[in-house]
Amino acid sequence: MTMTAEGSITRTELSLSPLTFGTSNIGSDGAGVYIAREGWGPGDQSQRRITADSLYTRGRVLVHAVQDVQTSILKLRVKGSSQADLYTRMNELTTAFSQFSYTLSININHKTWTYVCEMADYSFGNGGNVDDLMARSSTQYLTLTIPHSPVDTGSYSGAGTHPVVE
Repeated sequence: MTMTAEGSITRTELSLSPLTFGTSNIGSDGAGVYIAREGWGPGDQSQRRITADSLYTRGRVLVHAVQDVQTSILKLRVKGSSQADLYTRMNELTTAFSQFSYTLSININHKTWTYVCEMADYSFGNGGNVDDLMARSSTQYLTLTIPHSPVDTGSYSGAGTHPVVE
């Protein structure tokens, strides 16, 4: 089974067209931005709770709860046709993900997740350490930590309920 992994991010604040990345945007020289293997997850879901407790009752009582912001991790493998092209691609990505607000769509095997996101935190390489051998081949990882709305406004058009990556 061939896996497709693609994404796009709006760049409204920058007055630019959406930035796309993934398997459909790779140049003939292999340059482009890939979603790394095991590089996407919609994030854990938590609740923001208001509770009441008393000295005269056991435990607590849930008064109100609402979904809180989720945080997703997106790991991208960036490949440039040269060192300069690599740095240009990395700068373009970090600028796009540093917007105050944007819409991110990720499509993996015909399942599309779409979220309204906040500014992302990011690191280069593995855990902030630039991989020298990858840098020599004009390749580098970019890991983004993205806070986003808890509501997925995407779609699914395939068999099953969740994509399985083999």
